Amino acid sequence: MIIALNLHLLDTPGLVSFLRAIIKALTGNTYFLPADIAKLPVTIADMGTQATNLESTHTSRKTNKSATLTSTEQDQVTLVMNTIGDTADFVEGLGNKKAAGDLSLAVQIITSAGFQVKKEFVVHQRTFEIVDVAKKQVHIRTKAAGARASYIWQGSANPSDPGSWSFPIVTIEAEVIITSLTSGTNYGFRVATILPTRKPTIALGSQPDWSDVIMVIVP
Repeated sequence: MIIALNLHLLDTPGLVSFLRAIIKALTGNTYFLPADIAKLPVTIADMGTQATNLESTHTSRKTNKSATLTSTEQDQVTLVMNTIGDTADFVEGLGNKKAAGDLSLAVQIITSAGFQVKKEFVVHQRTFEIVDVAKKQVHIRTKAAGARASYIWQGSANPSDPGSWSFPIVTIEAEVIITSLTSGTNYGFRVATILPTRKPTIALGSQPDWSDVIMVIVP
């Protein structure tokens, strides 16, 4: 499950409101235990301070357009955006881990923290999903295609780069656990199903029928 942010669409008041909504959603949230809250990349108290500081500077700039104040607001906007992004990464990773492949639960956990999920990802999970994530590894599966079918799996930390995909992993099961990944990295994964009527190899220069890419941050 991945979070949709679109922070570039928000103005300064929008960023302040978003950050405060996250603070409110995380405070007393039953999905996030005190031990989880203690691991937040930015404390809830610091989030509140950042929101207040940015709001104050933005209000001051309505009557004071000085270069210094403008620069201060830009720096504070960057800080708030980074805080929201880092918090989203944390919530996304922890939410996926707690849900352990339960899509509806992952959605509940993520949205309870004030974030939204990418809709296309939710639809995609009907046939291709993250089962679980653990330290430097991910468990993924796809819809079984029947007896004697085989499956080709690939991962990439930069899915938009065709040359970045890992060496294909071939299985006869409709799931695989990929290990030795880099912690804290947002990976994309894809799978291709090879039906039993075809040879489980790809002709030179051709490409298998890859699925859509599924993204997850590896803890």
